[in-house]
Amino acid sequence: MIKSFSSVFKKYKPVSLFNSSKFFAGDSPYGHVHKPPKVADHIVWINVITDGRYQRLAGFEGETLLTVLQRYNVEGLPATCGGGEDQETPSARPVHPSAIGPMCGACHVIIDKVWYSKLEPPHELETQVIEQHVYEIHATSRLACTIEVEKW
Repeated sequence: MIKSFSSVFKKYKPVSLFNSSKFFAGDSPYGHVHKPPKVADHIVWINVITDGRYQRLAGFEGETLLTVLQRYNVEGLPATCGGGEDQETPSARPVHPSAIGPMCGACHVIIDKVWYSKLEPPHELETQVIEQHVYEIHATSRLACTIEVEKW
């Protein structure tokens, strides 16, 4: 039988949850703070110059460059195939050139040399589609449907 509660709890120090001036609503008093990811952490800013007009577009990690450009209605980018034929699996974005392949080449873009060096090299089928079209080909020509937006 316990005679006194105070004798049992004497060896334990009382802990105040509000003993720090750095305690804010939503913070954990136990030292570890789990904060949900912010949408801003997944935004990738893309600079686009079309006919001398500069635009800064917000893209999200994992989507294709074509998706970003279409969302902002960038001029001169018809992309008639929508990034490849109708695909059986919606998870096949960005279009992998060896799966179905880019179809029309209408999403041709010229990437700045600094950023081009950070991209994976174009697949052989992508290069063939670029070479088959009548637009001016540059050393940094790519198809927007095959480029995945990611942070570097």
